[in-house]
Amino acid sequence: MMRSSASRRTNRAVALIIAVALTGGWGLAGWRVVDDARGETVDAEVVAIARNDPGRRVYDVHFVTVAGQACESRVDSGSNPPPREIHVGGGAMVHHSASNPCSSFLLRETTYPSRWPFMIVAPMVIAICLVAVWRLRPRKDDR
Repeated sequence: MMRSSASRRTNRAVALIIAVALTGGWGLAGWRVVDDARGETVDAEVVAIARNDPGRRVYDVHFVTVAGQACESRVDSGSNPPPREIHVGGGAMVHHSASNPCSSFLLRETTYPSRWPFMIVAPMVIAICLVAVWRLRPRKDDR
């Protein structure tokens, strides 16, 4: 059973769009992973606790970077964090990025995993999409 050339073109366009979108996302995520790797892990003091449920932990910390910059940021441990006791005035280990150490968006607990898995999986998906684009190219008998 042969596919119509319009169906092949549509499938090829969809695979190409997915590959281009993932390539852009992979490039941006790659920059963030490098920025995170260049960052530092520092001791922080817990100054407030917004939420301390078994499924989620959100708290504010105060820390000083190795370069001497004082920061106060919110740490969101994400869903289902490893159990750990936190209290106001207690300590926490946090990892910040190199480019913006005070950003809550880029601050994470040291127990929270980095973003390396995406950097490995995304190129495989991109390669699969590009192979699909190549295999769905117009054939001489389709023209």
